[in-house]
Amino acid sequence: MVNHLLHPPITDTDDTPATENTSTVVGGASRSIPQAWLDATAEGWPSSEAYSKPYDPITSYSDANGTCLLDGDLPTPFGTTPRSFGTGWGSLDTDKEGYRYSCEYYTPGRYATSLVLMAGNADAVDEAITTVKNTTSDSVQDNSVETVEIGDVSYLVLTTWFPTNPQGKYLVLFHDEAADAIVAYDLNSLEKADFEELGAEGAAQLLDDFLASAQ
Repeated sequence: MVNHLLHPPITDTDDTPATENTSTVVGGASRSIPQAWLDATAEGWPSSEAYSKPYDPITSYSDANGTCLLDGDLPTPFGTTPRSFGTGWGSLDTDKEGYRYSCEYYTPGRYATSLVLMAGNADAVDEAITTVKNTTSDSVQDNSVETVEIGDVSYLVLTTWFPTNPQGKYLVLFHDEAADAIVAYDLNSLEKADFEELGAEGAAQLLDDFLASAQ
């Protein structure tokens, strides 16, 4: 399972812009990326396998059964609890300051998911946000981008449906401007019924609940 947070599937087939909307969900409160997450992942980054490699956005999993350093109540889409697939770091750029820490999970036959923290490189964080906002649709994927507001908190949501290989995906980003960091929730390999049931607002709510559990 490859996480495409840094390089979401964007093609130049027809350059059709992704649709942009804003939705509001009642509830929510102030959110931030916990300092404990930033401290723990920054501390572990220099000793990770990925740190010694050239720039590579693919996470190197140093512990397939490790405990996720993004401590909180794991999202449970559709009432299911996913299994751990691995945890680890990946680089953001050619320098070694920025990193991407990922915790991967899956539920056999239902979905794959990941929680990702990007930090340490403000330019790379901004680029990731811009890349998601500029995602286009083509003959093999239909994309839409919208901002979902839960209370006073804004989440950027990329919704993707693959008509030629019927399955759906949601990528939800929370940008903590004070920390110059992103937490993302990627939920993919969804069958149509689950995809339509959840929706962009439901995907954003899963990330909001996770952040709330860690505050």
